[in-house]
Amino acid sequence: MPNENAKLEPIRILFAKGTDTGRKRDHNEDFLEALSPPDPVRRQQKGELFIVADGMGGHQAGEVASESAVRTITREYYADPNPNVAAALSSAVQKANGVIHQRAQETVSQVGMGTTVVAAVARGNDLFLANVGDSRAYLLRNGQLRQITRDHSFVEEQIRAGILTREEARHHPQRNVITRALGAKPEVEVDTYGGTLVPGDTLLLCSDGLSEPVGEEGIAHVLKQHSPGEAVPRLIGLAN
Repeated sequence: MPNENAKLEPIRILFAKGTDTGRKRDHNEDFLEALSPPDPVRRQQKGELFIVADGMGGHQAGEVASESAVRTITREYYADPNPNVAAALSSAVQKANGVIHQRAQETVSQVGMGTTVVAAVARGNDLFLANVGDSRAYLLRNGQLRQITRDHSFVEEQIRAGILTREEARHHPQRNVITRALGAKPEVEVDTYGGTLVPGDTLLLCSDGLSEPVGEEGIAHVLKQHSPGEAVPRLIGLAN
């Protein structure tokens, strides 16, 4: 039997990021961050943080919500002394929700704004994830792609209830209706996930602007063939 206490091979992370306005809108409501603290002690304690947020709301309020989410989560996560990464990450997302909700109450042009978010912390071989909405985290391991996070959407609820199949959901007219978002209410439920990274893994965080048009088969094909720096522009190109 394998020794469960055996030390895992240390992970060296290569990352790339990218975003694009796309062809449906005249402005980009996505905002993202990939942060590796330069201080090695800090990096060992808190890990490396990756976030994707997809905003919504008229008068470019979606841009405000997504940027506010990313900046608040980044600030609050690294300021939190709690050694429990999952708790600190969830708390940071909750605080971002409060900031966006409060801002929406104070500014007429931003009433109703909100954003989805998916965030990941890689600390050593440990992986921690948090999400609200339908922005996703995928993991490619040994050539197999799987979605780690669960969408908070109308069609996902219908799938789980056995009313829709995955294929039917992909083409459903209400496939973009989300049931949970940052900023919609004073409090929000944050889903968290934990796991282990091994050398050769590829983690992808993305909004539905990628996952919907490209699909898992297309995403897997690109991730298997290309490095992160090459995969990001290719995936954006496919989405467009």
